[in-house]
Formats: sequence, structure tokens, C-alpha cells
Amino acid sequence: MAINIIAGEILKRMNLNQLIYKNKLFNAALTNGITNELPDEQMATAHLSKASPKPVGKSYSSKGRFPVKYDLEIIVAAYNAEPYIDDCIGSIVNQKTDYSFSVTIVNDGSTDNTLQFLKKYESILNVKVIDQANRGFAGSRNRGLDATEGRYLMLIDSDDKLAENAVQKLLEAAFSTDSDIVEGSYLRFHKDNNILTRNIHNDGENVAALENLNGFPWGKVIKSNLFANVRFPKDYWFDDTIFRYLIFTRCQKATTISDIVYWYRRNKNGISRQSRKSSKSIDTFWVTEQMFADMKTLGIAKKQELYDATLNQIQLNFRRTSDLPVEIRKSIFVLSTKLLKQNFPNFRTKNSAYHDLENALLERDYQSYHLFCTLV
Repeated sequence: MAINIIAGEILKRMNLNQLIYKNKLFNAALTNGITNELPDEQMATAHLSKASPKPVGKSYSSKGRFPVKYDLEIIVAAYNAEPYIDDCIGSIVNQKTDYSFSVTIVNDGSTDNTLQFLKKYESILNVKVIDQANRGFAGSRNRGLDATEGRYLMLIDSDDKLAENAVQKLLEAAFSTDSDIVEGSYLRFHKDNNILTRNIHNDGENVAALENLNGFPWGKVIKSNLFANVRFPKDYWFDDTIFRYLIFTRCQKATTISDIVYWYRRNKNGISRQSRKSSKSIDTFWVTEQMFADMKTLGIAKKQELYDATLNQIQLNFRRTSDLPVEIRKSIFVLSTKLLKQNFPNFRTKNSAYHDLENALLERDYQSYHLFCTLV
């Protein structure tokens, strides 16, 4: 029987994945039932469009640069965050720092008591609470971006919280190095502040953004001018893909610090945990495709680092859609090979870790692609 993502994860935890991946006998057994019979590009597009049509949102914005009144603008998008919102906002307003900052909290049509909890913060200087009808993550983050008045900005999820002195540590590094982005270390935690894992950066100045920064919005400060003509694309899941393609690619200087600045809550109800069986997870391919159109609009050049990052993105897209019907998974593969050839016709990876994936895509070998994405 063909191997699946769950089995692959178990093998990785047991440190057996590479051993099995390199064994031809195991390979034959694990790819049994997987064929290289593929739809053509037109049929592949039809399969995906029928299952989950591509949203019409784009990332380009013509609004231009932000006014600068504060050193930092902190944006919190809140939807049905009643159990966590006090913990989150309290960790922000209690920051001790030499720098000025403003907080914009967007209540995105919550149906619980989130808005009532937020009202008590409206009297705090430099805290703005915006109430709007539900527009999703992109719509609420974009509303916060439209209200930005900081030289730097920070995005925080409403079920997470800042570590003590996070603002001070991040902005000290940002201003002393004049970095476009400074990213700190973070903790993953569960209820009762039970720490699950620590993800610690090395201290580094002038690091390569695409290779060293995490692709999620939080845990970093970003010069607001990087968002001057960029917004989160409306109606997509995985809209934070803009960081890899539209933000990191225009970052001239990135810095990482070992200080823990962020507490990330393990949330069983998050999109990443619930999406694999939903056809909406096809958005992970649609948004990747849209990024190249938006890059063209913004005049962003395609470089070697982005080619390697796209190979990684293709593997991530596989994992996010691994529980969907085989015709959908094969359609994503077919259109991913097209995307790679259209946008990087003369590129080849210099990273040996991606050679097998690259070859599978260039040779339209779905069987090898499936095995790589599952085990490696």
C-alpha cells in the first residue's frame, strides 16, 4: 500500500525516513498503487476549479507608504478569541520599552464576547479597537495595515502573546542595524503555559531572509514600507505566503536574535490542523500561483534563493493537500510542474536536498514526487 503523510511523520520521528527513502526495495513497496498516469494541464485546472475555484484576491495595493508617528505599530486580528484575548492584549500593553508603539486591534465580526473584552482597552493611550463585519484573516489584517502609523509593524495572532521585553529586544536590534526585518525566537505552548518546544535563532546580522526567516507573520518586526504596496490576498487560505514571495524577496537586510519574543499557542482548531480534508486547502496551490502574478506587478526579480524556496513550497503544498482525492493531488502536481517551468526555465537547484524533488517535477514523475514529499 502507498505510504501516506501520517506514516511518513511516524518514520521521521523514529529517524527512519531517510533510511527507508534510500532503500529501493522499500521504495517499491511504499509506492505500490501510485501511478504516473496524469491529467493534461487543461484537465488538471478543471479538476481544481471544480473542487475549489481560485479566489479573485490579489496582493498588490496602490495605497502607498504609511505615515510614521510611532516606532512600531502592533496589529492584532481577533475573531472569537474570548478565552485568550486578555492574555494576548495584556502581554502587549504591559511591554516595557524605550520605544513608542501603537496597537490596532481588529475585531473581525466575532460572535462571542471578544468585542466586550476589547472595549476595556479602548481607554488606553495609543490603543485603537476597530469593529468590522467578518472578512477573514486577510480582511482583518489589511484593515490593521490601513491604520498603520509605525516605522515598523508587528502582527500578532489573538490566541498568542508577546514575551516580556519583546518590543524592546526587537526594536533595539532593528534600529541599531537598520534592518528591514528582525525576527526573534519563540516558544510553542499549550494551556496553563505548558511549554512544548523552544525554537531558538542564532544571533545574526545580514542573514538571508528566504533561508533564515520563518514564513509566518508573527515573531518579527518589519519595516512598514515593505507593505506599502502589499496586502494579504482576499479569500485565500494560507495568505501568509506573501512573506516568502513578496516581503522576504524585497528585504535588503534581515537580522535574527536569540531572545524569545513570542509565545505561540498550540491550537487544535487552527487551519493547519483542520484543512487537509477540505477542498479549500487547494488554495495553497492557488495562492502560490497568484504570488508570481503579484511579483510581476511589483517588479520583483526571480532569483536562485526563490527557486529553492519554491521547491520547498511545492513540497509544503503537497503536505497541505495530502488527504484530498488522488485526481486533485495529481492535478496540483501537473500544474506545479508548469508553474516551475514557466517561472524558472533556466534555474536548477544547487541544494542537494532538493535534487530528487526537482528531477521528479522536471520529468513529471509523480511516483517519485509522492515518495519524496512524504518521506523527506
